[in-house]
Amino acid sequence: MKQLRKTLLVLTLVICLAFVTAGFALPMNLMQANAMSIMIEDDKEPQDAPAAPTLFGKTATSITLNTIEDAEYSIDGVTWQEETEFTGLAPNTGYTFFARIKETSTHFESPVSIASEVFTTNKAEGTFVGIAPLSTTYTTTLRLSNVLLPAEYTWVDFGVSLSAGNGQVFEATYTDPSGDFHPASGLITVHVAKADGVFVGIAPISIVFSSGLRLSDLSLPTGYVWVSGSTLLGAGNGQAFAATYTDPSGNFNSASGDITINVTKAGIDTSGVVFASKTVTFDGNEHSLVATNLPAGVTVESYDNNNKSAVGVYTITVNFSVTDEVNFNVPSSMTATLTIVVAQDPVITTQPQGDTVSESMLGHTLSVTATSPDNGTLSFQWYINTVASNTGGKVITGATSSTFVASRGIVGTDYYYVVVTNTNTANNESISVTSDVIALTISPIGINNNNNNNYKPSPRYIMIHPVVIIACVVLFAVIFLLLYVLFAGRKESST
Repeated sequence: MKQLRKTLLVLTLVICLAFVTAGFALPMNLMQANAMSIMIEDDKEPQDAPAAPTLFGKTATSITLNTIEDAEYSIDGVTWQEETEFTGLAPNTGYTFFARIKETSTHFESPVSIASEVFTTNKAEGTFVGIAPLSTTYTTTLRLSNVLLPAEYTWVDFGVSLSAGNGQVFEATYTDPSGDFHPASGLITVHVAKADGVFVGIAPISIVFSSGLRLSDLSLPTGYVWVSGSTLLGAGNGQAFAATYTDPSGNFNSASGDITINVTKAGIDTSGVVFASKTVTFDGNEHSLVATNLPAGVTVESYDNNNKSAVGVYTITVNFSVTDEVNFNVPSSMTATLTIVVAQDPVITTQPQGDTVSESMLGHTLSVTATSPDNGTLSFQWYINTVASNTGGKVITGATSSTFVASRGIVGTDYYYVVVTNTNTANNESISVTSDVIALTISPIGINNNNNNNYKPSPRYIMIHPVVIIACVVLFAVIFLLLYVLFAGRKESST
């Protein structure tokens, strides 16, 4: 028995020693997992640990490792899988991985590899989170960068200048504060309120008064509007009226202010007024001039130097007044001449007409037409002149009517004119006027008087005045008688 106890004790020590030796040969994790079991398989061989896993690819929620032959993989050293892809991972998170060679029928599983590098999953696609519209007020330097955003938001084009207006949309990016997502783009609405406007004054406006003139008749520069355009205007300087100014940019509210208006008095057109000069014949009564056809609103204030009866030349002035002196200027005075004469000049209505006639014509009739303004008696006296002048001529005896037959048969040019005299029957006073001088040309027989360029010779006929014929006959008779007496006396002497 004693010997049996020794044998059992030795055997127990040997078994313990074998167990300790086998325990140190196993991987540490296998020892931990199977601390209470001892398997002795003398027919399997150990394997070397593989190299640390390497990265094949990744997404925001998965990492794929490069394949190691006959290996299995773990993300925590506890749970193992044969697939190289690990899914369900968190975005933008770092992970390490392990590998070991799988156990086979001939080999034990290998020791666990050293940990891989930290592989970080990709960031996930972000989602733009909209925010409530932002509001600001316009300034001349306002840019998108002046509109403040929450911390996670950034304007895409922050340098854009802003104008007033509601509902303007601009692009911005949103970045999730977790850092696990890519920035996402979207639109943010911005309301820009108009700034307070400033009234910009303008130079005074000048206009001439007219009936019914209203503020709305006065044109204003762009951006200005009368507050009360229907207001009636009267003449006067320095009148101020309210208007609004709106900046054409549309970025400012309308501002009010005053604009000065100068309304000058209007003139009244008196071009149609009839205030004509007049000549009258002295009759002992007073004569005057009267202005007629006055425009509306104009009356005669007075006449200067009017109502005359004596012979003479008088300048008459008419002075006007207006019914609305506030808005209209008084028209300028007008003048005309009143002439009182002992008799009025006759008026020659048709002047004598010159002509060219052939010497074969026994006479050419000249005529004049005249009238008497004061119904006087007209008389006429014709003159002949050697020069083209209506003065210095020779009186033609007996030529005292409105017509006269010029009967000189001498080739050449004579000049004629007539003095017309008007005799006033009321005072027996006379006044004369002289007609234009005219030329009467006597051309040789055979000349075409209408066109001397077509001259054609024709037989000449000698025209002898009857007085000349009689004188010649008497002369021949006397000569014949003298010759007869002379020859008769010689005959008697010879016998």
